[in-house]
Amino acid sequence: MRIMEGYSVIFRAGDRYSWSSGSQSETEVISAGAVHFPTGMVVAADPAWSINPLEESDAVAAKVPTGSYPVSLLVSVWRQAPASGAVPRSKVCASKVHVSDDPVTHWRPAFPSGSDQSVALGFAVDSGTASFFDFSAKDWLTARQENDDWWDEVSDVLRRDLYVLIEDQATGANAIIYECGMGDGVYEVWLGLNADGQVAEILVDLELLSHGTGAV
Repeated sequence: MRIMEGYSVIFRAGDRYSWSSGSQSETEVISAGAVHFPTGMVVAADPAWSINPLEESDAVAAKVPTGSYPVSLLVSVWRQAPASGAVPRSKVCASKVHVSDDPVTHWRPAFPSGSDQSVALGFAVDSGTASFFDFSAKDWLTARQENDDWWDEVSDVLRRDLYVLIEDQATGANAIIYECGMGDGVYEVWLGLNADGQVAEILVDLELLSHGTGAV
């Protein structure tokens, strides 16, 4: 699935897709909680970036008004026949930060602030997971990464729930970490703009649905 003008319509529950295996999946939209953005600098990144330290010039997807904004996940679910006893399998297809209720009139790629705006922001994933957080939370998250037990605990939750909301009780900083349906790769960030050119939505396309054989 690639970004297009009608992406706001595509990010919805109840759409069915077929796959080369002959199976079908159906989309669901789930709420993953809200992220606090005290500086308004929205980062979309692999939460295990310690080998590639984040810099503001290449990590901040957008600058939005300060505040807390809800995050939702588009999930593709494969359901088996009840007689099979199989547990439904789910994978995250896309993620979105909802900044305002303004209708999205057009989409454009997010460009890193330090770029010449010729290449869209794509963040590398080596942990099979992605995240949203405010740039001011970078140091707190870097410190958390140094604790192997912490990452093991996060991974355990992700295997069960597809996402986890973590928070620093001392400062109130938080982050949402979620599973990438296609695993490791490089994923593009897109901005949904309102009629005045202001950011209304920030979306990450995890490219899973583009590997299907089409909508049913």
